[in-house]
Amino acid sequence: MQQVNLYQPIFRKQKKVFSALALVQALVLLALALTSIYGYSRWQLLALDKALAGAKTQRATTQARLSEIQRLTPPRARDQRLVRAVESLHSQNEFKRRTLAMLEADLGGAQAGFVGQLEGLARQRVDGVWLTRLALSEGGSGIGLNGNALAPELVPRYLQRLSAEASFSGTQFRTFLLERDANQDNWVAFELSSVAKEN
Repeated sequence: MQQVNLYQPIFRKQKKVFSALALVQALVLLALALTSIYGYSRWQLLALDKALAGAKTQRATTQARLSEIQRLTPPRARDQRLVRAVESLHSQNEFKRRTLAMLEADLGGAQAGFVGQLEGLARQRVDGVWLTRLALSEGGSGIGLNGNALAPELVPRYLQRLSAEASFSGTQFRTFLLERDANQDNWVAFELSSVAKEN
């Protein structure tokens, strides 16, 4: 007698993992997902197209306004007064540069030129005193000052400040005039001129 074992794996009913129904369902789900993605993308594309059309319309309107403004406001010609003013300032600047170079040069045997005196005059100032004329000679050894002051006592104060400058050290003034200005009652005029310093 022979026995047959019907419980062997080879005799069991095999399960089909991918049946035709499961494949159809998966394909339907995939088609629905792709259709949803396409629909969403299409909706976004339509929104972008609408925004682009609006931007193009706005750009065309802006360009039309700009053309109208340009038509109504013709280009300005160069203002000749400004051109002349710029040329004048350039020539003044060139004159000042040449003057500065001349002042820094060795003039009249003095090694420092006029620069020391001019720097000293620029540093030392007294409120209420102003210069109206400045004369430098002999390479800075001779100096003449004319000016005005709101009060007579301000002039000696100004001279005392100038004496603190090294470039005015040893300068002796041979002329010192202080008088009430005939044209102005509220200030005095002064005049100073120095003796050339001995080297």
